[in-house]
Amino acid sequence: MILHTLLNGQKERAAVRDVAFDVSFDVVVVGLGSAGAYAALAAAETVSVLGVEQGNAPGGTGTRGFVCGYYDGVPGGMYEAYDREAQTVTPLYRRGSHNPYGLQNVLTRHLSASRVSVWYQSLVIGVYTEDDGTTVTGLSVLTEDGVKNVRAGYVDDATGDGYVLSLLGIPMTFGRETDGTAAPFSLTKYYREDGEIKSIGTDAGYIRQNAEPDFSAALLRALSDVTKKKYRRVISVASLLGVREGGHFRGEYSLSLEDVLEERAVPRTLCYAASDLDRHGFDFANDVPLYRDWRIHANLATVSLKIPVPAGCLVPAGYRGILSACRCISGDSYACAAVRMRRDMQRLGECAGVAMAMAVKNGSRDILSLPEENLRAVLRSRGCFDGQPDRKRAFMEKKKPPLEFDWLTDTAQILSALDSDRPGVALWSCRRMGAAAPREALTGAMTRGMTARLRVHAALALGLLGDERCLPALRTLIRERTDTFLLDCRRSNQMPAVMAIGLCGRLGDALAVPELLSILSPGEYEREMYHTHLCDSYLYSTSATFNVIYYTYLSFALRALYEIAAAHPLPPQAQKELADFCARADDVRQKILLPGGVPDASQSVAVEGLFSLAKK
Repeated sequence: MILHTLLNGQKERAAVRDVAFDVSFDVVVVGLGSAGAYAALAAAETVSVLGVEQGNAPGGTGTRGFVCGYYDGVPGGMYEAYDREAQTVTPLYRRGSHNPYGLQNVLTRHLSASRVSVWYQSLVIGVYTEDDGTTVTGLSVLTEDGVKNVRAGYVDDATGDGYVLSLLGIPMTFGRETDGTAAPFSLTKYYREDGEIKSIGTDAGYIRQNAEPDFSAALLRALSDVTKKKYRRVISVASLLGVREGGHFRGEYSLSLEDVLEERAVPRTLCYAASDLDRHGFDFANDVPLYRDWRIHANLATVSLKIPVPAGCLVPAGYRGILSACRCISGDSYACAAVRMRRDMQRLGECAGVAMAMAVKNGSRDILSLPEENLRAVLRSRGCFDGQPDRKRAFMEKKKPPLEFDWLTDTAQILSALDSDRPGVALWSCRRMGAAAPREALTGAMTRGMTARLRVHAALALGLLGDERCLPALRTLIRERTDTFLLDCRRSNQMPAVMAIGLCGRLGDALAVPELLSILSPGEYEREMYHTHLCDSYLYSTSATFNVIYYTYLSFALRALYEIAAAHPLPPQAQKELADFCARADDVRQKILLPGGVPDASQSVAVEGLFSLAKK
């Protein structure tokens, strides 16, 4: 047997013999958060379960994190009954679907009444495997009563950040592939305003939660910002940060952005999730090209997609006896941004708990060896496999039913949709069609369309298809740049001129360089459009503390120049203008970070990213 530990950040492996296990459980769930609590409760219906929780209460984001409502996700499963029960608890206040302390009370009582033994304020410090080093058989846990060795039939690392996996030395990736930046974290506050108790969870900055100095600095800044904004009479601040993203391990299957946007079938679907690709932040110019095509060039930022989650995403590649059902599942930063919602994490935990219990009862340490139809039948009977079997994709509107839609293939329907202020579905439909897209019809609409709107949107469609015939029209859009917004989505709508900038960059259009450089000039800021949206707007994602329009034009102009330079080295004059832009860094910051407000850390980081991109 091998004991795996970490010492000063370094993986240690030691051969051990005759280990004296203090206790034995069929399933051990480490981390009783959004996914882990439901994994433990589901598994405990048929096998013995130990829950190991570093904190002092279950529920994670929905309790200690003060996130009491739901943002999208697929309904169904055991969590719904617990939510209803939590609503019957009568606290002083309730925001969203429940009061956090009410749900904490409900989960605590049900864990106590079930077959789950719970060790609070406890930490896993070692992992036991067979001599092969990959079959997990137990854990070493630091508890309030000292170190205890636990034999485990199956382990679920539901810590959110793959902490148990790190003890095994399983490599983790962090953030998006372009620069390693993860989605910003949030910090939820309760505050009193006009005699009413309210809550708000805003982006509070970026954090590497496993790096102590970084964690402390980010947390202190987030806490200091609490009293500086409009919610001055703060009653309580969440004891658990709203970390949206940490590391991701490499599993037997890795869910990708391509899987999500191309709506691919995946092997051994464990359950379904549903959401938009909710990464937050501002620096979308630094995202991967496919995500920019979706969010920027097709203006589909808040389209909710139905996503099959493969069981292989929970199983570290080459390992048995352990899985990880939480936000750190195997996948890229973008796919996981859509799978991390509370509804789906709770259902994912339940599915994992059922699968582990079935595996243990079958004498297996591998949920992937379970007969797929047998497992799926059990999950369906519980309502946690897929609570919305007919749902595919939809625009999610505030306080309205989802507006579902199909991709277009008919040329007349595509042209009709392009001749509107919501052309996004038609734009992406063209991209999906690829070689089969109606390029000649689009070219005709671009040059002879009955309306200016159709001509512009046809050019954008050709740009998404990589057809260079659109470039003169795109350059005109850049030259005439305006603050006109499309209206496909309930928020985060994009400007066609910015879409044109991005597409000229993608197509390596050297003739667009002069106009792109002019956006970086000192006189650019005098344009009226940079001074007309200095307020908080959900529809356009503008802000009273951050000049979103100016920042967006600058960031995408720099990205386009960077991509054009990869194909056509920029002339010396262009290099000089980029250097001049960097030299005016203080002036640019003052124009973007508006006076009179407190920009959050994600806004500050976005601004600094401008100069990093310019220097490249």
